[in-house]
Amino acid sequence: IFVIDLLLFSCRLFVAYFVCVLDDESRDVLGPLLEGSLPSDVIHGPDTAEKHMTALYWVRIFLYNFGATFEGPRWAIIGSISALSLLLLINYCVMIYCSVRIMRLLDVHASMHSSTLDLQRQLIRSLIGQMLFPLFTIYTAAFFAMIPPVLGIWFSLLHRRIIPNLCGIHPLVDGLLLMLTVNEYR
Repeated sequence: IFVIDLLLFSCRLFVAYFVCVLDDESRDVLGPLLEGSLPSDVIHGPDTAEKHMTALYWVRIFLYNFGATFEGPRWAIIGSISALSLLLLINYCVMIYCSVRIMRLLDVHASMHSSTLDLQRQLIRSLIGQMLFPLFTIYTAAFFAMIPPVLGIWFSLLHRRIIPNLCGIHPLVDGLLLMLTVNEYR
């Protein structure tokens, strides 16, 4: 588990600092957003742009010498985001395996005191809830923020209003989930 977490952290760090950076192509495309000429609820500026991950999936280049326009994917970013998604899926598979293993061990060690066994079952329910809840708040929001723009789809209401609220409500509900699941915390 430690090796998988270390691999996931290393890949995210590599993608954040070396792949999804504000390069010249990204700056050309995102220039109107950074300068404030495009309406956005999120306030960005050229001075704060370096603090964010920038994933430009598709680029359109006008070749002055040939008078043609080139459109194409930026494979490094698409590949790195795909690798992160695969590692996240692997991480969830490990969490599911560990949860099932713990549940089976609790059934085997049923000779524990009933209150200890009950507390352990409540904690595992809380762990499963804390594992599944981010799928609906964080990762679904990230999916809708990253995948539709690759396909040329933009949901203004979804991207401007719903996704930030889903991400923002996660810490509140995550703590409530723990308090409502484990009786001893109430």
